[in-house]
Amino acid sequence: MARDVVQYKPGILNRLHWNPLAFYAAIMFMFLLAPGFVVIILSFSSSTFMEFPPPGFSLQWYGTFFKDEQLLTALGISLQVAFAATILSILIGTLAAFSLSRYTIRGGKVIRLAMLAPFIVPWIVQATGLYRLFALLGIQGTIGSIIIAHTVICIPFVLLVVSAGLIAVPRSLEDAARTLGASGITTTRRITLPLISSSIAAAAIFAFITSFDEFILAFFLASPSAETFPIKMFLALRDKVDPRLTAVSTLFITANFAGVILFQRLRRAK
Repeated sequence: MARDVVQYKPGILNRLHWNPLAFYAAIMFMFLLAPGFVVIILSFSSSTFMEFPPPGFSLQWYGTFFKDEQLLTALGISLQVAFAATILSILIGTLAAFSLSRYTIRGGKVIRLAMLAPFIVPWIVQATGLYRLFALLGIQGTIGSIIIAHTVICIPFVLLVVSAGLIAVPRSLEDAARTLGASGITTTRRITLPLISSSIAAAAIFAFITSFDEFILAFFLASPSAETFPIKMFLALRDKVDPRLTAVSTLFITANFAGVILFQRLRRAK
């Protein structure tokens, strides 16, 4: 009877914990990343034009990028706008998240929806409305107008991330501090802010990346004296296929990838 028992030997797929859904997700993930890998490879090409596969290895396009004064000027403007928009959105978004999460405000739901509206309204519609508003105010085409526009679209990200961090903070800690004689400002400064510092840092990274990569609003609001880096890249692609853009795109991809990893680590550390 024992001889008739067939012993089951798991195949290699079972030993590797085969999961068709995970395999399909991995294939789609690689398919989406393939263009980025091609751009990265082309950025190290020794050819004078885009040729794949590249005939040799060279850093020539990185060298020409760092010697181009117009591109570096546009990069400086984008960094200036991104830093300013990040600081303003962190201040406004954090105060709004704290107020809406810790206090009962009349019309609080309406205020929250209004601050999250940039998520819902298409950016092309926002760009048209802001263009008209800034034209009436006489600030159209200035760096200040781009900073304001980028702050508007960064606030929702800050509001959501910081609000999530505040929800994770037990109210009992704040109540205990106030019971021991700490004022509201002291409690916020010594208890609440340190506990949500990782959420604020993560929101700042997300806001900076959003502002630095944003193109639509900047394209509507910029002027020849205030062109951001994405606009310069778009104009370079419109006129001709510039191999320097492969080096620029590689730097963008690397910076964004590093920012996303840091964002995830900060979210997990809260």
